[in-house]
Amino acid sequence: MAFFRKRAAIRELSPIASFWRWWSAEGEELLTAAISDGDFGRLPDRVSQRVELIHPELQWETAAGQSARHVFCVTGAGVADLRPIAERWLRAAPAPSATWEFAAARRRDPKVLETKLGFAGTILDLALTRAEIQVDEDRMLIDVCIFHPSFAEIPDEAARQATFLILDWLLGEDDVERWIAGIDTVVDDPDDSLPIDAVLEAVEAMAQRHVDPVWILLEATTSRGERALITTMRPLRWIDHPLLDLHSEIHVPFSPRRDDGLPTPEALFALREYEDGLAAVLGTRGMLLAHETFDGRRVFHVYTDSEDQNARDAVDLFRPDTVAQCTHSLDANWKRMRQFAER
Repeated sequence: MAFFRKRAAIRELSPIASFWRWWSAEGEELLTAAISDGDFGRLPDRVSQRVELIHPELQWETAAGQSARHVFCVTGAGVADLRPIAERWLRAAPAPSATWEFAAARRRDPKVLETKLGFAGTILDLALTRAEIQVDEDRMLIDVCIFHPSFAEIPDEAARQATFLILDWLLGEDDVERWIAGIDTVVDDPDDSLPIDAVLEAVEAMAQRHVDPVWILLEATTSRGERALITTMRPLRWIDHPLLDLHSEIHVPFSPRRDDGLPTPEALFALREYEDGLAAVLGTRGMLLAHETFDGRRVFHVYTDSEDQNARDAVDLFRPDTVAQCTHSLDANWKRMRQFAER
């Protein structure tokens, strides 16, 4: 008689799962004690090693929490390609406790303006920071020019890094991405500059004016001189949907069409049926952000989670009878949508 043993399947933990197993086993206790007594030793290096296993360019930091005593933040520091990774780390986190909560981006902390920052060999009194502010209502964005008296004493790259840190702390990393477009750093105080906290006031006012996205209709001309109609959501904020990083471009031909290449009422009805069906199939797994209509075809722009194979399959397999062509590409910060956001 022969006996056979089942071999246990060995599955390697992902770096994210490994981080949270370490956190539960000892990391939380070690970091809490280190913050309490101020003795960190080599612990920051150990934490950095575990974060870098998730992605070598991710950063981490701790700060005072909102509901908990402390917040542990893993951030891509404004790099769009890193944000989905940080978001997946956050979604795998344990439930927050009285001691720790978690974040995938630096949070707003206006009190930081009361502090002094040691940076690049000098001390920046953050209360002395000033900003020139330009509000663009059509784009629903704000351009800022940031000045500090000490910027003239440090290298340009260091001044720029300090600028981004100040804005991240003042507004929160997400609101910098959400509302701030152009960011310049200058060594001469602009004539119409204001105290830096005026940027926060401008952002909050903009957010109150533009609470919900709207659909708008644009008219354009193709490179071949053809008339094109574009329907797009505005504002287009990838930061509000950080896991939707896969762009799917669906080309759907239609007929009959008018002499200018646009659909007849009959074709338009069929296209609207297709759009409604596509939105229903996507459900909460993705978003239709825009479509272009020209030269006998409509091009739909859809975003889904690149790690959600079911969402991609839903796009690929929807209505095979339409002879639609579909291509996919990674696009974490919705670069493909900028042509519609800036018209």
